[in-house]
Amino acid sequence: MGKSSRSVFLPFGVPQGSVLGPILYTLYNSPLHDIASAHGISDHYYADDEQLYCSFRPTTEGGEQRLAFSALADCVRDTKNWASDNRR
Repeated sequence: MGKSSRSVFLPFGVPQGSVLGPILYTLYNSPLHDIASAHGISDHYYADDEQLYCSFRPTTEGGEQRLAFSALADCVRDTKNWASDNRR
């Protein structure tokens, strides 16, 4: 107790608890839905969490599973690239 972190200058961002915070966060992250949709992946967002999912029918050959896993992997790769490009 009685200790605090050192101050750090932040050249960008939105103060936590601000009125515009949720709106600006939603606008900033809106491309994530476009990335998921481009891969045929369903998505869900809550606060700063993102869930990506898709459905498939299990088969003995595993064709649909491989397509689903490949689409998810490509979506995660593109999401990571977007986050890197946008300083996230």
